[in-house]
Amino acid sequence: LTVAVDRPCAVNTSATPNATDANATSAFGCGLTIELAQGARERMLEQLEAAQEGDVPTLDSLRIWSESVAAVLDMPGQLDKVAQLLGAEYVKRLASSTLSTGIDASSSLHLTRSFTTVLSDKGEQLDDEARAERDKLISDAARALSSGMLVGSVVGEAPLLVESATVSVSAQRSASTDLEDAVLDAPGRSAGSVQLGRAAA
Repeated sequence: LTVAVDRPCAVNTSATPNATDANATSAFGCGLTIELAQGARERMLEQLEAAQEGDVPTLDSLRIWSESVAAVLDMPGQLDKVAQLLGAEYVKRLASSTLSTGIDASSSLHLTRSFTTVLSDKGEQLDDEARAERDKLISDAARALSSGMLVGSVVGEAPLLVESATVSVSAQRSASTDLEDAVLDAPGRSAGSVQLGRAAA
């Protein structure tokens, strides 16, 4: 699977006679409107999910999938409601697969980057129901990731930590539980950080 993600390009102001037209031009690619860019992101997420169907997760495949989805989600301003929910569902699926495979540092970072972009609220504004669904998917994904980070670890090892701009997931194996804590700092929420799981024993 090849995921092609166009990078931003300058808007040709001579072709956009006013600021409104210029703002409507997406950074996804020269000349694409934001609606087309959003549709492209949505289709790429659907293609990723279809390509992974039936795949038996391994550390190598998880690295490929997590890097690919992070690239697709890299421009949160181009994520409409459907793409935000698709992205949240997909990263939860990837995080859940780590329970059997474990996960390396690179894949962990890509997943936490994806958590951040999906939660950024820079894309289409969600209604309360859709926001709650998205946030729960990411919370569940963070829980699964923290458990996956512990695969192969032993009691007494130093805590494992992976961070992106607004999301921090840490884990440490203890005698009482595999899931120690996962902290999501969701931007724009008055509640601030949300503590998940149980504190280290």
